Amino acid sequence: MVKLKYFKEAHDKFITLTLANKGSEHIIASLRKLIGNPVTLYDRNFHSISSTDPHLVQFEVLEHEEADAARMDTEFPFYRQRVNYPDWDGRICNHFVIPVETVNHIKIHLVIHETCKTVEALDFIAIENAATSLSLDLVKQYAVAEVEMKFKDDLIDDLLHAKIESLQSVYQRANLIGWDLNKIYVVVLFRLRAADGYDAMKTDLYGLHNPYQRMLYESFISRFRKAPFGAGAINSLFCGMWKTTKKTNQPACA
Repeated sequence: MVKLKYFKEAHDKFITLTLANKGSEHIIASLRKLIGNPVTLYDRNFHSISSTDPHLVQFEVLEHEEADAARMDTEFPFYRQRVNYPDWDGRICNHFVIPVETVNHIKIHLVIHETCKTVEALDFIAIENAATSLSLDLVKQYAVAEVEMKFKDDLIDDLLHAKIESLQSVYQRANLIGWDLNKIYVVVLFRLRAADGYDAMKTDLYGLHNPYQRMLYESFISRFRKAPFGAGAINSLFCGMWKTTKKTNQPACA
């Protein structure tokens, strides 16, 4: 009866957060309150996304062991590590790592730091519900990003090929994605060259759904996060746009 009541409480809490689009920070904050231990969310490369305790974000693994899923009464894959926390005076504790994977192999890691109390089987009811909510949040973010990316690509393609119905239409479309076309920009356009043994037709067919082109797009955005006005891919072409204060004939420098 206690377990059923706890499951309903956890399920209702995380469903409410998901439907309200509260995001990962609220989800892990609620999880922290339910299980009584700090929580950190990492990406697939263990770069921190958000945490309930910044002192526990950095860690050094001392031991690694596959945890007993049967003992925790869960079907979720997870493992336990004994770690050192440099930002927490070098203290040593255990933490649990729960990989969460969703569409297109997007992967994050939900980490429960066992610093306040021992993680119990009952805690995994809340952890499973939180992991499900995080997975749904990832799906939503991915869908929104795909639509935005497609909208940007279509606009860039129309501008490059002069497929313009009216200036008003272009300004309206640009405004929807936060682009100010009243400014002056430097545009860089280049074509991707297929690697040896790779089918170039797949690049043209899948566009940014192609993993190589998506990797380039994300690297471009990450490298010039503060500089580019926009970036997109049109078939095998890649386009970057920078705001500039005046007209110039000089090439833009990275």
